[in-house]
Amino acid sequence: MSDENSEIAVPPQAPNGQLVNGTFTGTPDNQSRVCRAATVYNYVELVYKAFGRTVPAAAKEVALLVLREAKVGGSGDLKQREQAAAGTRPITANQLAGNLAGTGQGTTSATTRTSQTASVTFDDILYMVWTDDEATTKQCVEVFRCTADPGGSGSMPTGRIIEGFHYACKPIAHNRERYPTAPTHSGGINALRIFNDQATTMIRVARDQKKRYNVYTDFESAQVPPDWKFCKDEAHDGVGINMHFGSGQNIGVSDSKTVGMWSIGCVTLAWGRTHPRYYQDFLRRCVDAPNKNKLPLLVVSTKYVKTYDIWAQEASRGGNATAASTIKREGLEAMPAGYTGYVPSIATKGFCEEVARRAGSLGMGPHPRGQSDANFAHAAGLRAALQNLAITTLAV
Repeated sequence: MSDENSEIAVPPQAPNGQLVNGTFTGTPDNQSRVCRAATVYNYVELVYKAFGRTVPAAAKEVALLVLREAKVGGSGDLKQREQAAAGTRPITANQLAGNLAGTGQGTTSATTRTSQTASVTFDDILYMVWTDDEATTKQCVEVFRCTADPGGSGSMPTGRIIEGFHYACKPIAHNRERYPTAPTHSGGINALRIFNDQATTMIRVARDQKKRYNVYTDFESAQVPPDWKFCKDEAHDGVGINMHFGSGQNIGVSDSKTVGMWSIGCVTLAWGRTHPRYYQDFLRRCVDAPNKNKLPLLVVSTKYVKTYDIWAQEASRGGNATAASTIKREGLEAMPAGYTGYVPSIATKGFCEEVARRAGSLGMGPHPRGQSDANFAHAAGLRAALQNLAITTLAV
């Protein structure tokens, strides 16, 4: 047990060999923990808090955060770049200069959203955080380059997970017939299944009828049959949105490589299935976690959440390290009148306004004579979908 006012000597590695990101004081359960530094772990913890969630504090329990429109800095060795972004490896002189100058060349930076599905690259970041056996003092972080967007489409309208919503994950054997060989974990486990944190048999997914775009911009995308409810909860076993590898080979995938059919809505890491970075550093940690059957997952965007580099710079200059300090207020756009929450990065304000307008013009229903009318069904579907799409969990 550590005293909250004492300094803690942090060894370079935790007992399990995982590099340590930082420290906090206080106990993991029943007492508040005091952050001692603007670490990556603390950043993830505060982003979670901003959206009404809590990072699990028990030893070795894992939490996952996807930051859309973000990339790791530097060039060269892919693993070393990810470790620098996690704060578990010294950053290069160029990255340090980028951090100090705010040039976007630091360990993490914001990117512009790719508009065409076929052009989607690995331009998002996945944070994985946990504490080690000495959970009162040590924080552990891994960062992986990834995408949370579809790079291809299937027979159904293209699906994607939404922002701010409370998801969870669990290990599964993904596509076992196609990938029957090692390396896998017990039972052929090679991926994580994504589902709703509360209604755990379901997953909230937004679908695009046009299948071509990475951002909702025009009304045709919302016309998902039969009732135009383009964002809703569906049975997760039927949808099959997972978190998995981005290649079948033992490789690290370049950030700029297009994702293609490796994702039609999944969170896809920029590492091959047989690469130790995927099956050992990422998947083994999840499979071994005490909360493996319900790993919390949150997806947000740099449209309205600061990158770690920006947040840490502000904290180092005396800014308050609070949940609110991670949010870019100027990036928040309110949903149209009559709807609560904020517009996510996967939609434009104009699209949301057009959906709201069309829903209003089609009628409020039910039909006054109780007759079936497709217009009223479409209106109800659009209203429900638009509210489901909104970011409603922001708590600061």
